[in-house]
Amino acid sequence: MGEQAVRLCKEMEYYSAGTVEFLVDENRNFYFLEMNTRLQVEHPITECITGIDIVQQMLKIAKGHKLKIKQDDVKIKGWAIENRVYAEDPYKNFGLPSVCRLFKYKEPTEFGWSVTHNVPLLRDILTERRFLEGDISTNYLNEVYKKGSKVQLKTVDEYKLIAIGVCFYAIWDSRNRQFLNGPTIKIHEKVLDSWELIVKVEDEDIEVNVSQNNGFFNVQVGQENLEISKADINFMNSLILTKINQNELIAMQLVFRNAYGEYQIIYQGTKLFFKF
Repeated sequence: MGEQAVRLCKEMEYYSAGTVEFLVDENRNFYFLEMNTRLQVEHPITECITGIDIVQQMLKIAKGHKLKIKQDDVKIKGWAIENRVYAEDPYKNFGLPSVCRLFKYKEPTEFGWSVTHNVPLLRDILTERRFLEGDISTNYLNEVYKKGSKVQLKTVDEYKLIAIGVCFYAIWDSRNRQFLNGPTIKIHEKVLDSWELIVKVEDEDIEVNVSQNNGFFNVQVGQENLEISKADINFMNSLILTKINQNELIAMQLVFRNAYGEYQIIYQGTKLFFKF
């Protein structure tokens, strides 16, 4: 394919950066599709694995300089992949925009509003078995995601997010019990250092036990025992960056929490709603 692309450019006497596209069938036969006399959005992939600034080279050629890099100078190191993030709803047949015609724009002032995007689908594809094996084609989405994108968090990730949500609940509950300007008649007798909770995720009730000691929360969710630093839980910032068991770094966003014990968390683009 590379030789044919070079031959095509020479025949046209084209000497700047360009993109030649081919289609490949199941027998590895390739067919010319089109050529763009410009760089395309995929060019960072080539830059990542060759270390060559293609944009810089294109500007030098446009200025009249000759390309000093020979083909033998181009060494490929590793692999690269590019994902396109779209404001589209993967649940609606892969590609329908999540917005309609815009007549009036108003900034949202409350939680719960966002643009639907394809990030959960992209992340799921990167770990999907067929994709990792290279068993892909132009029918990949229709074959693997037959009824639209049904991306689900792995159980272990779901448990970790629930554990962090439980820490939110525990801190909030402890603050309520120590509120100095509360009524003279105290509803709660003492500040708790442990909680036994039932967390409802969709139609499943999950039992969670949490205790706090020496600045850490110890949370048991299912068969998982997780330790989370109390100092990482900050109500002033919706973006939470914390470590699980002092080694696994997790970044998530708390987008919704109310007095009824309802929480919504976004992790790796996927929303998780649960209730205590």
